[in-house]
This record gives sequence, C-alpha cells and structure tokens, in this order.
Amino acid sequence: MAKERRQTRRIVDGADIRRRRYLPEDQGGLSRGTKRAMVTDAFHAVIVHPVGKGMGSWGNFDPNALGPIWRED
Repeated sequence: MAKERRQTRRIVDGADIRRRRYLPEDQGGLSRGTKRAMVTDAFHAVIVHPVGKGMGSWGNFDPNALGPIWRED
C-alpha cells in the first residue's frame, strides 16, 4: 500500500497542481486539507532561521530565512 502511494505521488502532473492550487474549490481547485496533505508529504521539516537584530523582525517576512528539509522516502 505504501509503495503504491509513493508511486502515485511521483506521477502527479505538476502544472495541473499549480493551476488547481489557486482555483476556488467550486471550480475544481484543491481543498485546504488536500494542500496541507501535499505539504506534509513533501517536507520533513522547515527550519526558520533568525533574521537578526535591527532587521525589523516584526512584520517583515523574509522567505530566504526558511530552510526546507525535503522528504526522501
């Protein structure tokens, strides 16, 4: 069962997922639960690095401070 699930994950059309990511659910978009499950399957962890003093850490989001750890199974 787990092997079939991994194979199914690999066959997913990336362009279709990106398109459906931003569509409303009633127009064929992905539900919040589906999006959450996809993120959970893709990442092992996400490391949030400190932005440092004087960088305006409150209210300024810096995506470069995130370090994704991808699943390899």
